[in-house]
Amino acid sequence: MSQQTVHDHALDWIEAAESWLNSSTNQPPQSWDTLATHCLLLIAKRANYIQEGSFWTYTGALVRWAMAAGYHREYPSTERTSLYDREMRRRLWMTIVELDIQAAVERGMPPSIRAEDFNIISPLNIDDDKLQESGQDFLESMPLATFTEASFQVHMYRSLPIRLKVCAFVNGCTEQNDFDRVLHLGEGLEKALQDIPEWSNFRDNPRQQQTMLYVKRLLNIYLHQYALLLHIQFAIQATPSFKSTICRRARLDASLKALDHYQKLIQDGNVPEQACKPGLVLAALSICHEIYTTFGPQATMTILPQISTFLVTTVEQVLPILEKRLDLTFHGLNEYYLLSMVIGLVKSKLWPESCATSDKEAADRVIRICTILQTRRAAIQSDHSLLGSIDNGISRGLHLPEDASCMLHDGATELLGSMVCNWFLRFRRVAATDEDRTVLRGFGIF
Repeated sequence: MSQQTVHDHALDWIEAAESWLNSSTNQPPQSWDTLATHCLLLIAKRANYIQEGSFWTYTGALVRWAMAAGYHREYPSTERTSLYDREMRRRLWMTIVELDIQAAVERGMPPSIRAEDFNIISPLNIDDDKLQESGQDFLESMPLATFTEASFQVHMYRSLPIRLKVCAFVNGCTEQNDFDRVLHLGEGLEKALQDIPEWSNFRDNPRQQQTMLYVKRLLNIYLHQYALLLHIQFAIQATPSFKSTICRRARLDASLKALDHYQKLIQDGNVPEQACKPGLVLAALSICHEIYTTFGPQATMTILPQISTFLVTTVEQVLPILEKRLDLTFHGLNEYYLLSMVIGLVKSKLWPESCATSDKEAADRVIRICTILQTRRAAIQSDHSLLGSIDNGISRGLHLPEDASCMLHDGATELLGSMVCNWFLRFRRVAATDEDRTVLRGFGIF
């Protein structure tokens, strides 16, 4: 057991919790304890990149279980229910809704619920220790400008109606060519960003001050993720227009701000690299798409080359984040491969004199990360007798990417490098034709 990593222990405990939830002697799925444990289990799975493909269906089931138990309805004032129970129901319901809408955003599907489907009021802006299970006749919510342990959830609740509308608009089946609708929703998101307070009630407490910055940056990341999604439809139009110019500027701004907040979270030690996920790769690909499609003789990036250099450097900072995730969890190889190739393509267009170098950098990145993955996989297999069945680990979500499923030996590295470069050259040839914009549309909507 001493040779197991923290990730290995997490897999064990997640499996144990799931077994308990699925046991026949457990409480009904609508009970408070069961719903809360399902939420915690889902958060733990996401933190360890386990069963990501079932995230959207899992949260949808949680929403329905909670609605079946009436958690989506506020208790009437005549109901004999303690203030503690009322507040905990609100917090649990909002947690479930937030998990579901994030799953919808990541899956590209409509959320399971609309704003008019529930009437639960906002959780109180109070610290957890102010809540007691009995003996409370009144609970006073602190002002929004006061930071508490519930501030993140309270402010996410305030922006929930506009975020639900954005998610339904972007992922719905109706025609999205409604620029006025985009502007209206964009104004709502901008207001939500402006409403994030400048908390200052813990200036003398460095730890609390760091927590406040952490929460503020997370709020910014999530809201910019929705702004990025909202403007994609017009930003990737084949024919440039005034509308597409506005949306491309808004998309670029949201992407840069999201990546900037991620870098600050890492630099401040608030989160490790592998925990950076919502909107990360989409923001990087959107910046690449903007560079590629706007580069030309009269473009600002051509006249002021330091701008394009800054943007490329910003995007390249995402690669070490994905590398750390791959190294620890074996997840994200496809994203890493795609982003490496796209960055190489963009650099080749910006600096054609170093085209061969850009190709080689992109291929070398993928080869190096595949080699690392195979080395780690071999180490795990060699410890098979000590750490238990590797198949058991895979069944709990430790899926090794197919791209890295065979050892790179006896010239396999050269073969992979050749394959990557050939694909890369074919991609560039296609991008240089009239199909250029069609191919690159994928950059913004992947």
